[in-house]
This record gives sequence, C-alpha cells and structure tokens, in this order.
Amino acid sequence: TPKPEVKPSWVMIADVCDVSGPYAANTASTHPGLSDSVDYINAELDGIKGVPMQFRLYDTGGKVAVTISRYEELRALKPKPLVLIGHISHQNEVLRPRIDEDHIVALFTGSQIALYPVGYAFAMMPTYIDTFGAFIDWLVENWKEERAPKVAILTWDLAYGKACISDEGMAY
Repeated sequence: TPKPEVKPSWVMIADVCDVSGPYAANTASTHPGLSDSVDYINAELDGIKGVPMQFRLYDTGGKVAVTISRYEELRALKPKPLVLIGHISHQNEVLRPRIDEDHIVALFTGSQIALYPVGYAFAMMPTYIDTFGAFIDWLVENWKEERAPKVAILTWDLAYGKACISDEGMAY
C-alpha cells in the first residue's frame, strides 16, 4: 500500500545575500518583490498545493564567513528551504557544495563555479561568461573598421569580476 502524502506545515524560500554590505545597492531591492510574490502565492493560490509559503532573508553583509553561518542556520530548519536564492558570486561559490550535499535547490547569479558541474544550482540569469560571449559576438557582427578591435578587461578583483576571465572566455 502506498504511504499517505505528508504535507509540510510550510514551505520556505530563503534569500541569502548582501543587504547591509558592499553589494546592498544591487541586491537589497529584490527582497520586497520576493516577499510580495510569496504573499501573493499564499493569498491568491493558497500556497503551494495548500501549503503556505514563507520568505526569509538572511543578510550576509557581503562576508563569506557570515554567509556560511547563515546557511548553517537555515539548513538546520525542518523542513529545509524549498529554494535558496543567492545573488553574490563568491558567496554562491562557497555555498555550492553545501546545497548539493543537502539537496536544496538554489537560484544563483552568474558564476560558472557556482553553477557547474550540474547539480542543485540553477542560473537565474545568463552566466557572466555567457554575457561576455554575447558581447564578443555583438562586437564581431557590428565592427565596421578594417583593423580588428582590441578588447581590454577592467574588472573587480573578486569572483564576480573574474568570472569572464577563464580559459573558456579567453579562448572565445
């Protein structure tokens, strides 16, 4: 005989990102939209199959050690989050092995290291290397001068800035 379906008492979307640190200007504005989406799903759709959703924000201040600490807090929850959202490349890279181990689906931004090999992390936007490739494609298609263009990369000295500086990116 099949086991009866056991529904959790709630389903959580966890957002682990920088609200108070150096990336706050880029990431803090997403939280009202995420929170409003969860409220809408609960009010209009009765949650997910009748199970209410929760939205929780875990501020990291842009620090990897805090990111790990916040993740340890949410991984201890019962039930674990349904989805983890991560906005900051170097934080996503450090969380990647943990989400695979815990089987928590994550929506991450652009870093190849945070997304490959295929596992529980999915891109919520094109990867930085894909965006770089699209720019190179555009440049090749639209360059009208006889002389080939020269491309210089001026970037931040961290995971986000270095994402397109890879063997694949340079070969492309």
